[in-house]
Amino acid sequence: MSGTTIEVIAAIRAEYGPRELEALRAYGDVVASLEAAGLPAYVETRGGLAICSMAPDGSLFVLASEEALPADRSQLSGWHLSHCPEDSPAVRWRCIVRDTVPAASSAEARGDLAVEPLITAAKAHLAACRHDEAA
Repeated sequence: MSGTTIEVIAAIRAEYGPRELEALRAYGDVVASLEAAGLPAYVETRGGLAICSMAPDGSLFVLASEEALPADRSQLSGWHLSHCPEDSPAVRWRCIVRDTVPAASSAEARGDLAVEPLITAAKAHLAACRHDEAA
């Protein structure tokens, strides 16, 4: 790699690295649970905070909230787990796997935030999803 490329990578890491570490402090249990379920996970900070996880077929699970996960987990009102072929705005298909974000938008409204049902839903969805047949 050239010095210029290394400098560019270092600048990107300097900007995103601290946010990723902050997210891991808040959502590390989710990342660890996805990893334990055989779904390698990572933190995505570009365009908003999300936890992404790769399915065995190369498709992607994206865990967010109404739009993105809050950096402060105590502000989380519910999960929104989707399954798609890749992380882009115009995907060929997108499955909503589990959505516990309350329909009412009030500070007191909370959906189910347990991690285990989220993992169970992801694994069950993978066994049943027929996105390749529709694509």
